[in-house]
Amino acid sequence: MTRLCILSPHLDDAVWSLGGWLARQHEYESVVVITVFDGDPEEANLGQLREAEHTWRMQGSPHLRRNEDIRALETLGCLRLGLGCLDAPMRRDKGRYIFPTPESMFDDLIPMRDEIVEDVGNRLMNVLGEDDRLIAPLSLGKHCDHRVVSEVAQNISAPVFGWYEDFPYVEGMEEKIISERASFLAGERTEPSIVAVDRDQWLKAALQYRSQVIRLFGNSNNFTKRLNNHCSHNEFSAALRIWRTASSYFSGDPSAANK
Repeated sequence: MTRLCILSPHLDDAVWSLGGWLARQHEYESVVVITVFDGDPEEANLGQLREAEHTWRMQGSPHLRRNEDIRALETLGCLRLGLGCLDAPMRRDKGRYIFPTPESMFDDLIPMRDEIVEDVGNRLMNVLGEDDRLIAPLSLGKHCDHRVVSEVAQNISAPVFGWYEDFPYVEGMEEKIISERASFLAGERTEPSIVAVDRDQWLKAALQYRSQVIRLFGNSNNFTKRLNNHCSHNEFSAALRIWRTASSYFSGDPSAANK
């Protein structure tokens, strides 16, 4: 059976970025969110992670975050798969963390890039069916994990039918930068497609990631306000933009969105 597979760098990215569309899309086809970097740190390193200089690396218990993800995707009617890769703060080489600071995860050069891209690509191909279609992140904002996922999608043999705008990184970004990024990744003509979303289900699902809502936005009110802005386009107050390739078609007429 053909599946629509959404590539999510972390456990909240896909739902935060396009959850309202997923809530509607699962009525038409099987939707699977594949999270790439959802692995557990090595038990031997847990003691070091409690040291003051490394506490930033633990962005919430992986077990807790996976449970949040399960609840969020159940809310949207989607299935989930995890590839089990370590996210950037946890990756090590020769006993040392390869990212010394949070800011270093946004540098142009990604340490061990080739090895990570190859590993993610192999794991992804092991879970994809021959008829699966992919939706991948544009990797706006330059987070290294998002860029790895975009590069894998760009070079994998499975067809990528569209690219989504990473929330919250897309906030305030110039339209020219977004469109140029979409054209670069697709390697062919891309078109922005405005699709209707289920805003209520989107918000309900997005708030399941409570650990990250509090960590990144301070409280649920701030998060709700910013997500509502993300799901508004022109005259539509419940719509989303996805960059589709020339050969793809997305269901969800924007005229069906709440104005």
